[in-house]
Amino acid sequence: MERFIRLQTQVFQGLLIAISPLAALAATYEWSSGYGQGTTEYHVDDGNGNSLAIWCPHGRAKSASAQMITRGFDYNSPKDSIEIKFVIDGVEFDDPFNTSCRACENNFVQSFWPALLKANNLFVRADGYEVRFPTKGLSEELLPLDHPANPCLTESQAFSLENQTYAPAQEARPTLPAGFTNLAIIDDPDGYTNMRSQKSAKSQNVARVVQGEQFFTYMQDGNWWQVRTAQGKVGYMHISRIRLLD
Repeated sequence: MERFIRLQTQVFQGLLIAISPLAALAATYEWSSGYGQGTTEYHVDDGNGNSLAIWCPHGRAKSASAQMITRGFDYNSPKDSIEIKFVIDGVEFDDPFNTSCRACENNFVQSFWPALLKANNLFVRADGYEVRFPTKGLSEELLPLDHPANPCLTESQAFSLENQTYAPAQEARPTLPAGFTNLAIIDDPDGYTNMRSQKSAKSQNVARVVQGEQFFTYMQDGNWWQVRTAQGKVGYMHISRIRLLD
C-alpha cells in the first residue's frame, strides 16, 4: 500500500512538472495582437487570471472598445453597467473608450491614447478592484491614431465611415480640399513615404502615406511639395515620391 501511494505521488509530481511549462506559456506578460472576424484585438494578461483586451474593427462603422476580465467578471469601456478606469502613470481616465461626445473624443484622441502608448505603469479599476497590467510590447503593438494602418476609430470616425459606406457611388470620389487641386498617390519602392513638417528629410515626420493611399497636392516649384492627406494632415513630400493621378 505504501509503495502504491509513493508511486501515485511520483506520478502526480511528474504531471505537475509536465504541466508547469504549459501554464507558464499561457500567460505572456506582454502585449500581443491578432486578427479575426474583421477585428484586430490587442491583448495582455498578468498571469493571475486577469486580462485586458482592446478591440478595433476594420472597415466597419464601429468604434474601438476595451474589456477587462478579473475574478471571472467582464468590465467594458464604453461601460455597460459598471465603469472602468484606466490609471496611466498616475493619471486617471474614466471610461476612456466612450467617445460619444466631443469632450469624450478629445480626451481619447489628445490625452488617453498618447498616454497609453507611452505607459510605464498601467492599472485598470472596476467595481472596487484594481489590476496592474504589464506594458511590455504595448508601444510596439498599438499604433498612433493618425497612423494610416491604425484600425481604432472614435464614434465620429465610425459615423463618417458609415456614411461613406452607404453613400451613392457617384459621391465616393473624394472632394479636393481648397488649394489642393491634384489627386496623387506615392511612388516609393518601400511601400510608404513619410510626410515631413518642413522641406527636408531631416525634419519631423508628421504622417505616413502607404502605397495606394490617395492624397492631395498642387503644382509647386522646387523638389518638396506640400501635400494633404484625406484625414487633413498637411506636410511636405519629395517630388520623386509623388505620382499625380489627374
